[in-house]
Amino acid sequence: MKPTIKLKILDWWRGESFYDNYFVRILSKKYNVIEEENPDYVLYSVFGYEHRKYDCIRIFFTGENICPDFNICDYAIGFNDIVFEDRYIRYPLYLLNEKDMERAVKKHIITDDIMQNKTKFCNYIYSHSNSSKLREEFFDLLSNSYKKVDSAGIYRNNIGFSLPIINGDFSSSKYEFMKNYKFTIAFENSSTNGYTTEKIIQAFGARTIPIYWGNPKISDFSLRGGGGK
Repeated sequence: MKPTIKLKILDWWRGESFYDNYFVRILSKKYNVIEEENPDYVLYSVFGYEHRKYDCIRIFFTGENICPDFNICDYAIGFNDIVFEDRYIRYPLYLLNEKDMERAVKKHIITDDIMQNKTKFCNYIYSHSNSSKLREEFFDLLSNSYKKVDSAGIYRNNIGFSLPIINGDFSSSKYEFMKNYKFTIAFENSSTNGYTTEKIIQAFGARTIPIYWGNPKISDFSLRGGGGK
């Protein structure tokens, strides 16, 4: 019989059921994971402060460029290149995007058919502005000085439609759109050592060349090593 884990997930992304959660699915391979109002463990992220009300083991996970506060959490999972004994593991958000990862590890497998379909120049897919404005400035510079960049996201859309959600999955429509392009603007929201998101992963998966800005250590990036050598 599997050991039981009493878990509560708080301050998380909206629209995801408890048993569809990535970490619940992983834990369920070895444990009987149940959702509990009086949990032994709380798994939380950055979208609120409900986790502070619980006096149990608190595990922090971030998909944002935020360093864990170990005064609040007992354990943490994130982007940062830090070592804190057994209390921290580097596990970037893009590893949760399983379909994108499956495509990205095959980025070097390129056939004649794939190349023949790459008839378009460069894409740009974002839902909001970048606080540093660097991403937006680059988009404008490339579009105005060389050739139009197709923007298919909600922000700065210039193609007349936004990409749909297919079977609850936005990454599938991004892939179908991006695979016809030679280049992808893959700028992060900010630049910090270790902060690498799905942007470059999705570009690799669509076998486009990412025009990248973000993680200063991106040269250490490995698809098979959690983002580092």
